Amino acid sequence: MSHVDAFIGALTAVGMTHVANRRVDGHAFAFAIFADVPIECGPHRGRTIERMAIPIPDDPMLPPPGIHTKPHVGTVGQKSVHASPLGPEWAYWSRPIHGYLPAQGIPRVLSHLQSIFR
Repeated sequence: MSHVDAFIGALTAVGMTHVANRRVDGHAFAFAIFADVPIECGPHRGRTIERMAIPIPDDPMLPPPGIHTKPHVGTVGQKSVHASPLGPEWAYWSRPIHGYLPAQGIPRVLSHLQSIFR
């Protein structure tokens, strides 16, 4: 089983619904796309994101660099939300996991996903 498959398996095991993987030329990761992701904290609490793409680095020692949301939850150009290489209907939230250690695994990633919206 590849690192990407293991990562996706761990996320689906906690209830996330994986719908697709996507690669974009020039990026050293697979975008794992999940459907109907609830936001559990912050000003967007109670909203459900239609699609969330989590870039999973090819190197298992690296954390995901940030998430991509469809539709836009934040405003592109504000608060470190940028255009996404996935297309104009996507927004990239530049929120790296500071101090990430691979041994922290999926629990650390899941915690970080929710902290993005605080």
